[in-house]
Amino acid sequence: MSHPPEPPPLFGATPSSITECARQLIQRLRQTQRQIIDTVLPEDATFSNVLLPLAQAENAVSADKWLITSYRNFSPDAALQDAANVAATMFEDFELETSLNNDLFNLINAVLRIGEQLDCESLRYLETKYKGHIRNGLLLSEDSLRQHFQTMQSRIAVLEAEYKKNLADSRLEVWLNRQDLRGVPDEVLSRFKSDTIGDEQRFRCDSRTILQVMMFATNVDIRKLCYMASENTCRGNEFVLKELILLRAESARLLGYTSHAALRLEDRMAKTPDVVNNFLTDLVSMLSKTANAEVENLKAMKKKDVESRGESFDGNYYFWDHAFYNRLMMEREYELDQQQLAEYFPLLSTIEYMLEINQHLFGLVFTEITKPNQDSGVTLGYYKSAEMLWHDDVRVFSVWNDKQEGGDFVGYLYLDLYDRTGKPPNACNVPIRPGCILPDGSRQYPATALHFDFEKPSVTNPTLLQHRDVILLFHELGHGIHELVAQTKFACFHGTASPVDFAEMPSQVLENWCWTPSQLKRLGRHYSYLSADHLQTWSEAANGKPRPTERLSDSEIANLTRSKHCNSALLYLRQTAIGMFDMLVHQITNNTEAEKWELAVKWNQLRREVLPLAGGEAVNGDWAWGHGYANFRHLIEYYDAGYYSYLL
Repeated sequence: MSHPPEPPPLFGATPSSITECARQLIQRLRQTQRQIIDTVLPEDATFSNVLLPLAQAENAVSADKWLITSYRNFSPDAALQDAANVAATMFEDFELETSLNNDLFNLINAVLRIGEQLDCESLRYLETKYKGHIRNGLLLSEDSLRQHFQTMQSRIAVLEAEYKKNLADSRLEVWLNRQDLRGVPDEVLSRFKSDTIGDEQRFRCDSRTILQVMMFATNVDIRKLCYMASENTCRGNEFVLKELILLRAESARLLGYTSHAALRLEDRMAKTPDVVNNFLTDLVSMLSKTANAEVENLKAMKKKDVESRGESFDGNYYFWDHAFYNRLMMEREYELDQQQLAEYFPLLSTIEYMLEINQHLFGLVFTEITKPNQDSGVTLGYYKSAEMLWHDDVRVFSVWNDKQEGGDFVGYLYLDLYDRTGKPPNACNVPIRPGCILPDGSRQYPATALHFDFEKPSVTNPTLLQHRDVILLFHELGHGIHELVAQTKFACFHGTASPVDFAEMPSQVLENWCWTPSQLKRLGRHYSYLSADHLQTWSEAANGKPRPTERLSDSEIANLTRSKHCNSALLYLRQTAIGMFDMLVHQITNNTEAEKWELAVKWNQLRREVLPLAGGEAVNGDWAWGHGYANFRHLIEYYDAGYYSYLL
């Protein structure tokens, strides 16, 4: 393999170097703006002498800008995370400053008015810059209105940061004893963290394990306890979100939009709130009959189960029932044991097969970099190889087109797979460096990272994935590949920086390969065949059972693919309800009325209208029982008035 034409990003920053770098980058951008304003008159303004220099300056600083702000997403050092957050705020403040620069706007407006023939990306850049000024209140008629708008924008930024910080600081944690966890298999429980309190061993249920409790625990009160804990992890964000949606609504109306949703959707594929609302309403109409039938089948299973234990059935099917009885249905009607199935998806080998599948699909080659400056083709010069990663557990790959696609370099892919202290407990793709064309005409190559919170495997104990985890891997890799193969001139449009209702499509397409029999045959390999240590681990737990086949059998694959639509109407209605809540809180047209809202009531009532599942209101009449919206990062960044994208 040839040497990459550009080395990977390096992660040797300090808190002070991050903020100083941000200051210098902003100063460079400010100087470019000043030079354009000083040398170009509105009557002489063209794309080449106004917009192109702006884009080139942004491209030139993009690698450092994206790198230093990415520390907030993955750095194990809290001080580095804080510095990256400060840097991100500095860039946001500068963008607001830029948008209020009337001299720069006059030049951009002049370019727009002459109607030059531009390629699609250049035209989009021009229109985006123009709208950036308008949407930050530059054309508001009175100075007092502009000042009020700017004050609201500053407060919105503070609230968004507070919401995210509350999420990062919150921890879902429920301690239970072995009696509480009746029904949870020993092999599942062995992965829980535990402690001895007095003479009693207690197990910690957290964000990674609490679903296992709700799937297996036979005690309904324990399942309810865990579900309620997961719904109320971050209650403080209720008040943050309330203030935020009111400010977003008022800001949008000041700009002439009917709502925040109308503003956000203008540049997306959907274009208007009516399109999204009709789409979501149609989904409810089409899915409700099937969902009701699914619940009736699940109720019958629940009734039989509770009565077999001498308990009475109250006729309700609750949110905290679903994981348990959905699993039972999978086992009884589809002959699908999720725990046995997971033995065929050990994390590390599943990753390898996943990359192989995507190599074949996209004509890519993933080459892991393990020895920089030696045989990997990556030269770091005087830098320490340790600076190439932000944590010892992280893996990095150079990505190339295969020979049939030209054999040229594509970019870098990082895998940050394991849970650790200070790391957000969610799966996501984090762009680290955008691809773009630099001012000298050379190409800057992208780098992107996939983040997960899986348990770290050991030599003897592999991390086994549920099939839904395999789907999640493919989904996030879809975002990663979008970042890698995108070919844009301008950094601001690179990869997943596209409209969210397009950006989710590559990932959702890749999910389908997790249901394709030929690919499941390649993906699924029983962990006992991976090493002698793993075979011994399996043998010790097998209690004399015959060893499973190395690959999933045709019948197992058939059962799995047949289960794809098991209770799927309920699944999609759950997503639809979230999308409808997202649209509800971002279509406020009257702040006085919305100030009276209790968000928990809105959240739970809307879910009850859409989903045939009961919640706390059916137990004690309280509609404010759950606050799942307060744990929901999508409402704050990128996906506000955009959650419907997951249903396209």
